[in-house]
Amino acid sequence: MMTRTDGNTRLRTVALLLTSMLTVMVSTAIAPALPAIHNAFGEVPNADFLVRFVLTVPALSVIVLSPVVGVIIDRFGRTVPLFVSMVLYGLAGGASTDSRTRVTTCWTRQ
Repeated sequence: MMTRTDGNTRLRTVALLLTSMLTVMVSTAIAPALPAIHNAFGEVPNADFLVRFVLTVPALSVIVLSPVVGVIIDRFGRTVPLFVSMVLYGLAGGASTDSRTRVTTCWTRQ
């Protein structure tokens, strides 16, 4: 027997699924640009390592910050930290559109 779900439950499910995909999508979006990033920063020492490390940073951030976020969620609930995180994620992604230098662009796209 199929149960009927309201629109609010479906919206919540879609929001959670899309949120969980953010880390994976970052790597997918960055991977095709790695050769161009390497060309732009080729003169930097250890450029080969640093360019590949760009793919690792989002996942490493999740690993390092998960315990902290867990404490925040226990204190404030799930909705507020999720909303704040999404706003910060969007602001950081949008900040690179107004960057004046390659270094600023590189830092804000992490």
